[in-house]
Amino acid sequence: MPSVNVSFEPLPQGLDGLSIVVGGFALALVSSSISGTRQRYTLAHELGHIAAGDSQLLKIDENVLSGKAAE
Repeated sequence: MPSVNVSFEPLPQGLDGLSIVVGGFALALVSSSISGTRQRYTLAHELGHIAAGDSQLLKIDENVLSGKAAE
């Protein structure tokens, strides 16, 4: 597993974290606006994606996060 950069940043509501690996760069991004317990769970979850090799950059549809129907 590559070295992993970790950052805690404000993310949109409903997005607890994400991970990406590009070449030798790996990043786990965790929402700073969720509880510490949820942050630890989310970080472990994202590290699992990186270790499993299934991290990828996806286009996030904000309508999915908000529960709104696409127009």
